[in-house]
Order: sequence, then C-alpha cells, then structure tokens
Amino acid sequence: ALAAESEYAAWTAAWGFRANHHTVSVNDLTTFASIAEVNDFVTALGFALNDSGGVIKGSPEVFLQQSSTLADDADLRFDDAQDARIPGCFYEFAQRFPLPDGSL
Repeated sequence: ALAAESEYAAWTAAWGFRANHHTVSVNDLTTFASIAEVNDFVTALGFALNDSGGVIKGSPEVFLQQSSTLADDADLRFDDAQDARIPGCFYEFAQRFPLPDGSL
C-alpha cells in the first residue's frame, strides 16, 4: 500500500534510513571521458545497467547524462510475516555538460 503512494517511502520502510544509491561524477574520473565509456567498463565487469527509458538518460542539450546499475533484489520478511522481493542499493553515473555561462 505504501508503494502506491511513494516508491521511495516504501523502500525506506523496507531498508531503513540508508543510502538508496551513490552517484559517481563522470566529470571527476580520469580514466573515462564519457558516460558511454563508463557503461562499457561496468557492463564488461558483468554488472547490468538500468535500460528503462534508455541506458543513458538525458543529453548534452539538457546539460546532463545519467545511467545506473540495476539494484540486486533481496528477499525480506516484514512484521506481518509477508515476504517480498525488494531492490537494494545501486550506483548512478552522472556526466554534466557546461551551461551557457560555462559552469557545470
């Protein structure tokens, strides 16, 4: 029922107060020049990427591109003895592009 109101509230109720995801700034990486290169590296290591809405969301025209790994699911038992498979944490990758004023 809570998930119908808010996916994030339901996730927090299941996992408690912890990070849902961590974001890696592609701009601060020295080994990769683009989010596509990061994605290639991550998938070569065997991690699946979230392809809902496309693997890379955004574009240089909106000054931001993002992608993310898929969270592993975990089986949880709730106080009412209900079992559910709930996604855990994931990594997000973000690449920012200069705004018209030159700032990121």
